[in-house]
Amino acid sequence: MVNATLLELLGQELDELWGKKIELILPIASRIFYQTHFFPLLKMHGKAEEIYFSLKSKQGNHIPVLVNGMRREKAGSFINECIFIPIHQRIQYEDEILKAKKVAEAATIAQKQADKALYCAKEQGRNQSVIFSY
Repeated sequence: MVNATLLELLGQELDELWGKKIELILPIASRIFYQTHFFPLLKMHGKAEEIYFSLKSKQGNHIPVLVNGMRREKAGSFINECIFIPIHQRIQYEDEILKAKKVAEAATIAQKQADKALYCAKEQGRNQSVIFSY
Protein backbone atom coordinates (compact mmCIF):
# COMPACT_ATOMS: atom_id res chain seq x y z
CA MET A 1 0.00 0.00 0.00
CA VAL A 2 1.31 3.45 -0.91
CA ASN A 3 -0.05 6.76 0.34
CA ALA A 4 -0.28 10.11 -1.45
CA THR A 5 2.51 11.67 0.63
CA LEU A 6 5.03 9.04 -0.45
CA LEU A 7 3.90 9.27 -4.07
CA GLU A 8 4.44 13.05 -3.98
CA LEU A 9 7.84 12.69 -2.29
CA LEU A 10 9.00 10.25 -4.98
CA GLY A 11 7.29 11.98 -7.92
CA GLN A 12 5.50 8.72 -8.75
CA GLU A 13 1.95 7.75 -9.66
CA LEU A 14 0.01 5.11 -7.75
CA ASP A 15 -0.02 2.63 -10.65
CA GLU A 16 3.79 2.84 -10.85
CA LEU A 17 4.22 1.52 -7.30
CA TRP A 18 1.04 -0.38 -6.43
CA GLY A 19 1.84 -4.01 -5.67
CA LYS A 20 5.58 -3.52 -6.22
CA LYS A 21 8.31 -4.43 -3.76
CA ILE A 22 9.98 -1.72 -1.70
CA GLU A 23 13.32 -2.40 -3.39
CA LEU A 24 12.00 -0.56 -6.45
CA ILE A 25 12.32 2.80 -4.65
CA LEU A 26 15.67 2.09 -2.98
CA PRO A 27 19.08 3.00 -4.43
CA ILE A 28 21.56 0.12 -4.50
CA ALA A 29 23.22 0.86 -1.13
CA SER A 30 19.86 1.16 0.63
CA ARG A 31 18.61 -1.97 -1.12
CA ILE A 32 21.57 -3.95 0.20
CA PHE A 33 21.05 -2.52 3.69
CA TYR A 34 17.34 -3.34 3.51
CA GLN A 35 18.03 -6.94 2.55
CA THR A 36 20.86 -7.55 5.02
CA HIS A 37 19.75 -5.53 8.07
CA PHE A 38 16.32 -3.90 7.96
CA PHE A 39 14.26 -6.85 6.70
CA PRO A 40 15.97 -9.34 9.08
CA LEU A 41 15.22 -6.96 11.98
CA LEU A 42 11.55 -6.91 10.97
CA LYS A 43 11.46 -10.71 10.77
CA MET A 44 13.21 -11.28 14.10
CA HIS A 45 11.74 -8.49 16.23
CA GLY A 46 8.61 -7.48 14.36
CA LYS A 47 9.81 -3.89 14.17
CA ALA A 48 12.72 -1.62 13.33
CA GLU A 49 13.01 2.00 14.40
CA GLU A 50 14.92 5.09 13.29
CA ILE A 51 16.85 3.40 10.50
CA TYR A 52 18.57 5.66 7.95
CA PHE A 53 17.79 4.94 4.31
CA SER A 54 17.77 6.80 1.06
CA LEU A 55 14.82 6.54 -1.27
CA LYS A 56 15.11 7.01 -5.02
CA SER A 57 12.73 9.43 -6.70
CA LYS A 58 11.39 8.92 -10.20
CA GLN A 59 13.97 11.47 -11.39
CA GLY A 60 16.75 9.43 -9.75
CA ASN A 61 17.39 11.81 -6.84
CA HIS A 62 18.28 10.28 -3.49
CA ILE A 63 16.00 11.32 -0.66
CA PRO A 64 17.42 10.79 2.86
CA VAL A 65 14.84 9.39 5.28
CA LEU A 66 14.48 7.77 8.66
CA VAL A 67 12.38 4.63 8.56
CA ASN A 68 10.23 3.00 11.19
CA GLY A 69 8.86 -0.37 10.22
CA MET A 70 6.48 -2.92 11.68
CA ARG A 71 5.72 -6.46 10.51
CA ARG A 72 2.14 -7.66 10.85
CA GLU A 73 0.31 -10.82 9.95
CA LYS A 74 -2.84 -10.25 7.95
CA ALA A 75 -5.02 -12.98 6.46
CA GLY A 76 -2.26 -15.58 6.77
CA SER A 77 0.52 -13.53 5.17
CA PHE A 78 2.97 -10.96 6.50
CA ILE A 79 2.86 -7.27 5.65
CA ASN A 80 5.72 -4.88 6.38
CA GLU A 81 4.44 -1.38 7.07
CA CYS A 82 6.96 1.44 6.90
CA ILE A 83 6.88 5.12 7.73
CA PHE A 84 9.42 7.30 5.93
CA ILE A 85 10.43 10.61 7.49
CA PRO A 86 12.42 12.89 5.13
CA ILE A 87 15.48 14.36 6.86
CA HIS A 88 16.93 16.91 4.39
CA GLN A 89 17.18 19.61 7.06
CA ARG A 90 18.66 17.26 9.64
CA ILE A 91 21.56 16.39 7.35
CA GLN A 92 22.23 20.09 6.66
CA TYR A 93 22.11 20.79 10.40
CA GLU A 94 24.52 17.94 11.16
CA ASP A 95 26.90 19.20 8.44
CA GLU A 96 26.86 22.67 10.01
CA ILE A 97 27.59 21.17 13.44
CA LEU A 98 30.55 19.21 12.05
CA LYS A 99 31.94 22.33 10.35
CA ALA A 100 31.59 24.34 13.58
CA LYS A 101 33.30 21.53 15.51
CA LYS A 102 36.26 21.57 13.10
CA VAL A 103 36.56 25.36 13.41
CA ALA A 104 36.47 25.10 17.23
CA GLU A 105 39.09 22.33 17.22
CA ALA A 106 41.37 24.40 14.97
CA ALA A 107 40.92 27.42 17.26
CA THR A 108 41.78 25.28 20.31
CA ILE A 109 44.95 24.00 18.63
CA ALA A 110 45.94 27.55 17.62
CA GLN A 111 45.34 28.77 21.20
CA LYS A 112 47.50 25.99 22.63
CA GLN A 113 50.28 26.80 20.17
CA ALA A 114 50.08 30.49 21.05
CA ASP A 115 50.17 29.68 24.77
CA LYS A 116 53.23 27.47 24.25
CA ALA A 117 54.99 30.15 22.18
CA LEU A 118 54.27 32.76 24.86
CA TYR A 119 55.56 30.46 27.60
CA CYS A 120 58.74 29.75 25.60
CA ALA A 121 59.26 33.48 24.98
CA LYS A 122 58.90 34.24 28.70
CA GLU A 123 61.34 31.47 29.61
CA GLN A 124 63.83 32.68 27.03
CA GLY A 125 63.51 36.21 28.41
CA ARG A 126 64.24 35.00 31.95
CA ASN A 127 67.30 33.12 30.80
CA GLN A 128 68.70 36.18 29.01
CA SER A 129 68.26 38.57 31.90
CA VAL A 130 71.38 40.53 32.77
CA ILE A 131 71.96 41.62 36.31
CA PHE A 132 73.89 44.86 36.79
CA SER A 133 75.50 45.61 40.04
CA TYR A 134 77.38 48.79 41.05
